[in-house]
Amino acid sequence: LCPALFGFFVFNQVVIDAPTLYETKSLLPVCHSVIVVATTEEKQLEWLMARDKSAEKDAKARISAQMPVSSKVEMAEKVVWNTGTREEAEKKTMAIIKEFQNNLGLSRLFSGPGLGGAGLALWILIRFLM
Repeated sequence: LCPALFGFFVFNQVVIDAPTLYETKSLLPVCHSVIVVATTEEKQLEWLMARDKSAEKDAKARISAQMPVSSKVEMAEKVVWNTGTREEAEKKTMAIIKEFQNNLGLSRLFSGPGLGGAGLALWILIRFLM
């Protein structure tokens, strides 16, 4: 968010759940950092079948129609491997967010990419949280 647009408010991070960020590409120019929360193919299949109450064949077809997790992992600045509990994934994610907060300097805040120096836009690609 641009401080000039919001007067006295200064926001230094924006966190968005954007599962199709890489597929759509339209928001990537305003992203400073991308964190991918990924899991194994087995867990992804298990969670999708449980969430949607779908048959294995249907779930596999849906997964195969998506960009592979390995491709998203290669493009990400940081990766949270979600192979355990939701709490473990949230703890790992919060540690990365704190790392970004600790490393955020004023020069980064005002010279970040995007719309007119919009600052740090931290986009989290959370696709596989339970």
